[in-house]
Amino acid sequence: MKDSNHAMNLDEKLTESEKEKNSHLNGLRKDPHVKEFFEGKTPNASDLPELNKALIEAREEKIKELSEAKNYANDESSTNSLRDQSNSSLHKSDNTSNKKEDSDNYSDYKVFGLVEFIVEIINRLLG
Repeated sequence: MKDSNHAMNLDEKLTESEKEKNSHLNGLRKDPHVKEFFEGKTPNASDLPELNKALIEAREEKIKELSEAKNYANDESSTNSLRDQSNSSLHKSDNTSNKKEDSDNYSDYKVFGLVEFIVEIINRLLG
């Protein structure tokens, strides 16, 4: 977005004959994501507001996804904390190793599910 803003500002200052030398715009034209956004067409400075709008929308969506993931992680953390406290009480009153192993396996499964969820969100952010 910074390069896009710099490209638009510089474009306003350049004469018509110098506009093709706009280094910020030329850098954006080489970016594979920008090429994909413009479907292979070469963007001009006048096309950049459209790019900025899309970038702002994408950023807002990612912030929303991260917020949801954070809330989910906090909820899971609270649930796991309560479960751990409960399990701790149970383990003090019942020392059989089979029940403890079952509980540990279930906790490992829940943590693994949370990790998978976070990895999926990170992949969406980067993808």
